[in-house]
Amino acid sequence: MSKKEVVPTAEAIGIFNDYTNRVIEEFLSYYSSKASKKTYRSAINIMLLDILAKEAADITFSDYNNVVSKDEGDRNTQSTYRESFIKFLYGFGLLKNEEGFSSRMLKDDIVAEFNRLKNRGKVKVKRISPNEPLTLPEFMAIEEVLNKDFTKLEMQKIEFCWHMLYQEGCSVEELKEIKSIHLQDGKVITDAGNTFEVPSKFHPMFEDLNSRETRYNGFFTANKLIKDLGEIANLDRKLTPFIIKKTRNENILKCSNCSESYENKTQNWASVNGRIVCFECADDIKKKLNLADEDIPTTSVKVMSSEQEAKVEASVYTFGELARNFKNKPINYLELHERLMEIGLMGEIFVYESECKKLSGTKYEEMVNREIAEDPTNGYDILSYERDGTPLHIEVKTTTSNKDQFFLSKHELDTAKKFKEQDKKHVVYFVKNILSNEPTVERIKDIAENTNFIFEETNYKVTKNQ
Repeated sequence: MSKKEVVPTAEAIGIFNDYTNRVIEEFLSYYSSKASKKTYRSAINIMLLDILAKEAADITFSDYNNVVSKDEGDRNTQSTYRESFIKFLYGFGLLKNEEGFSSRMLKDDIVAEFNRLKNRGKVKVKRISPNEPLTLPEFMAIEEVLNKDFTKLEMQKIEFCWHMLYQEGCSVEELKEIKSIHLQDGKVITDAGNTFEVPSKFHPMFEDLNSRETRYNGFFTANKLIKDLGEIANLDRKLTPFIIKKTRNENILKCSNCSESYENKTQNWASVNGRIVCFECADDIKKKLNLADEDIPTTSVKVMSSEQEAKVEASVYTFGELARNFKNKPINYLELHERLMEIGLMGEIFVYESECKKLSGTKYEEMVNREIAEDPTNGYDILSYERDGTPLHIEVKTTTSNKDQFFLSKHELDTAKKFKEQDKKHVVYFVKNILSNEPTVERIKDIAENTNFIFEETNYKVTKNQ
């Protein structure tokens, strides 16, 4: 076979002999997703037609060393795809010359690895929609890829993108704007003004990017890098920054005592009075109260405020779960204030999920921000977008009834007026019947000037007469 330019799969099938076409199809049968099949097929076509210019059975150990780096950390995505195919050929005895391969790999291990791939598709699992958070098997597959020490620049960039999106909670838009020159004193300051500590293992990557004579020395292709990570991990769906964001929302928890965020791994958390706090806080509480380790889970010390406890529930549960938990609680009027807070949080989560659904399929889906509500000085609860990208500042008001009445603070009203003056979009989302099976939402525009509503002053500042 003469050396040829890369050709479409349909033409490649006509160039390869029947044996090569058959073993390629057999190899691809171990991968269930169309995206994986297409990616691997393309990599195989490039290797056999454009690099080696030979049929599959004629590949030798020397060819393997030419297309696959000996250092696992020095491999790019194409190198990983090629290695998988050649390992398949050797493991199942499909090569004419197997000399040398036994020094790098074991047939039994290869066969077992591919059998696991095939059996994974036979296990009955809940069907995953494209934008659902990563399942535990998917997460473990990605961790297996990232646990290697990479020296190849492309793989380092993939690992950095994952770190910024999952570990740091950086938005994909911020990540795309990061360039190598932004690393100063071990930190990166994004265009949005956020500062992120960059682990030392990524510093050489930034130096490498700085030394390259190219206009592109950053992470503008973050979406593609994340997609490549999903394909290397053999996920059955396309990995996107939004999926990573949703996974982070489910797996990164905020300690309600110190507000620091940690991954939901057992080594990061301890139990105090039946509530979860980070180990550092638990240790501090233990020292201050002179408690022994075994006393921490059962001590009656109040370490969380009602507001903090509600925030923990909001960060862990979905709207549906919060609603079910709320309905099952017995009424205690001494805790009425706490329950009203929970109602408000349920409304915020309900609107947040609705906005994400509204923006499904757009880049703005992953940019909806519910953390705005955690800082009362903002004067509104959620930053969302219209499908055309117009920013939408949302104030959420929630009630368990169907009454057309809610309370608005002076600061919230002033914020609405300010956005109006700045020609920015501000909308009140009035959620009614929050505990019903079908809550309703009324979108109220220009609340400060909306003649459909009457404003009645109900609060007064009272100062003692001196």
